[in-house]
Amino acid sequence: MNFQFDVNGVYAFRGHNGQYVTRYCRNNLQNLEACKPQVDQFCRFKPSARVLPGGQVVYGFMADNNRHWCAVNRNGVVKVECDQGEITPYCFFGIQVGQNFGSYVQVALTSGGRYVSLFTRNEYQYALEVAKDVPDEWCWLQVFRVDRAISMPPQLHQQYDFTFDPNRTYTLKGNNGQFLTRFHRNGMDNVEACKSNPDQFCCFRFSTFHTSDGRKKVAMLADNQKYLTVYNRNGVRKIECCKGELDHFCLFDVQAQSTWGNTARIAFVHDGQYLTLYTREGVQYQWESCKPMADEWCWYTLQWN
Repeated sequence: MNFQFDVNGVYAFRGHNGQYVTRYCRNNLQNLEACKPQVDQFCRFKPSARVLPGGQVVYGFMADNNRHWCAVNRNGVVKVECDQGEITPYCFFGIQVGQNFGSYVQVALTSGGRYVSLFTRNEYQYALEVAKDVPDEWCWLQVFRVDRAISMPPQLHQQYDFTFDPNRTYTLKGNNGQFLTRFHRNGMDNVEACKSNPDQFCCFRFSTFHTSDGRKKVAMLADNQKYLTVYNRNGVRKIECCKGELDHFCLFDVQAQSTWGNTARIAFVHDGQYLTLYTREGVQYQWESCKPMADEWCWYTLQWN
């Protein structure tokens, strides 16, 4: 689709972790990190544009400190910082445009032929770096125009309709970058986000149902042909792959925040509690239904072939 930044506008960027990109002074450097739940003055950026000889339009962005974004090589790590006074070629970024959702557009930024991505390194969490040859979910930024009230960012829970294909298998990747998998532990078939590469234990099928009041719910079937269910174990509402027949505890509400290509950003809810990755008693990133409000650990990257 066609999208261009308006050089008279002001924009905010939201990352895959659900947080807004902000100017953040860390170790005397003016970093750009996705760590703000709401837009403030440090999250507002003014674009500029330049047309390259081949006709490509590239963009620069100025922060609230009147300094430009710039790709800076620090010991082999190409960070994006906002402390450049004089604009240089390293201050301009190409854009790859994804889907338009009305109130925001998905955009991936490039510099020197590589994609800008949220990256966690040492004390830096979700910092912008020029780091990837192929874009993934961490390279896509949701772009909002914030100088016009009609285009203010929607809340995190805004939903988009998503339809599962019962003939496909799907994988889910958590906020820790690992795929959810059926994992046999202590005699139970848990669901844990612990696989760096998906295998057959990470593949799930979805069936869609409609309740008497018209709400859409889904059931998830694991590779062992058992349904995922909320299982109360000593007050902990775990997700396990252990039900041969469907019941109320196997049906989940779905919230889809965005979709692009063969990927969607999605959350699941059971009885008002979001399914989240949780570390408890030495078990890391097991799936539980225990949060009344969604945070970054409740959102998953859904992928299919």
